[in-house]
Amino acid sequence: IHVKEIKDYILRRSQSNKAWILGSLVVNVDSNDINYQSLGSKLYVLRIPNGTLLQITDGQHRISAIAELVSDAEYRRLVGNEQIPLT
Repeated sequence: IHVKEIKDYILRRSQSNKAWILGSLVVNVDSNDINYQSLGSKLYVLRIPNGTLLQITDGQHRISAIAELVSDAEYRRLVGNEQIPLT
C-alpha cells in the first residue's frame, strides 16, 4: 500500500505540473564511483554517474514507486529525468 500511495502522490503532482518532493534515499556506493567537488570548508557536491550500483539501505518503498513509474512509458516522461536526493 505504501508504494501505491507514493506513486499516486508523484503522479498527482506531476500531472498538475507541480513539484513533488520525497525524502532522500540512504545508500551505500563504492567510493571509486563518486566524483566530488569541494564547495569550501567541509561542504562537497557529489556526483554519482547514472548506472552506478547503489545499495539502498533506506528508501525501498520510494525507489519501488519510482521504478514502477519509469517502467510505464506513459508515466516515464513525467518522472524519468528527475533527480533523487541521496544520503
